Amino acid sequence: MSNERQGLNDRVEKALAILSGTPISFSYQDAELRYVWFENAPAEWAVDEATGGGDADLFPASSAASLTAAKAEVVGNAVSRKAELTLDHPEGQRFYDIFLQPDCDADGNVIGVLSSIVDVSDRRRSEAIRETLLREVTHRSKNLLAIVMSLAAQTSRTARTVDDFLDRFNGRVQSMSRSQDLITEANWRGAQLSELIATQVESFAARGRQQVVLHGRDYYLKPNAALYVGLALHELAVNSVQTGALATPNGRVSVAVTALPGFNDRADPTTPALSLMWSETGEGPVEEPDREEFGYVLLSRLVPLAVGGASELSGGPDGLRYALTLQRREIE
Repeated sequence: MSNERQGLNDRVEKALAILSGTPISFSYQDAELRYVWFENAPAEWAVDEATGGGDADLFPASSAASLTAAKAEVVGNAVSRKAELTLDHPEGQRFYDIFLQPDCDADGNVIGVLSSIVDVSDRRRSEAIRETLLREVTHRSKNLLAIVMSLAAQTSRTARTVDDFLDRFNGRVQSMSRSQDLITEANWRGAQLSELIATQVESFAARGRQQVVLHGRDYYLKPNAALYVGLALHELAVNSVQTGALATPNGRVSVAVTALPGFNDRADPTTPALSLMWSETGEGPVEEPDREEFGYVLLSRLVPLAVGGASELSGGPDGLRYALTLQRREIE
């Protein structure tokens, strides 16, 4: 018999050793809801002081009251219950699922309550992150659809034929797709300006990387700015390949980046903070852009409105020039 008891004790000790590496705890309270013992309780719980006392001796008043009420129902009705507990912690809130079971004697009288306590904080945080991401994806999807609808409507107004519409509209949607790929690869953080330039220009000009030079710091643009600056670069690249600097081997494009005085003013995110200047040389004189063309509308109105900035598009003896400013909130 002693061997059987020793074997049982050994198994209990092994079980408790395994339990210590899990987020599961146990406690037992008598019928008066006084704590009798704890097993594997969280280190920050003052279980020594609470032994012999109730939930009010272990938890904040609001949490203790609801937990005690649930346990009183277990004692009074001899039923199992599930409760939840949320506690403040230096590293953030902790969440617990608590399964309450009545302990009955041979006559069926409740003599105590056994609580199985599971720390579900990691799961709760994962669920919160997932819900946030789903809301963000939904929000961004609606924004993308709104942009696509706007592009379709605006492109149709200036397209000369159906084929002309399809060619221009598809190009603009593909431009958004390339920018969106960069944003997605960066976990929705945004996109590097140099990557936007490379993906938009090289789609039309094989030598684009050699002909287009970025001058200044390579800033990281947030998702909204990445999409709209990508669209602007697309329009500029298409025009340049057709009639501008990228149409000739000797043509050059400079993209100059300048931080404005408001760049360091983080208190006001709407402050103009960054200036981008696209300048072409090597293609000869350029006429003033046609203000009726959608490319002009996109560059001069839609893009600056979307990034909270201003723009200027002009031709001249030195080639095409396009200046755009962005608000501080659009830059990481």
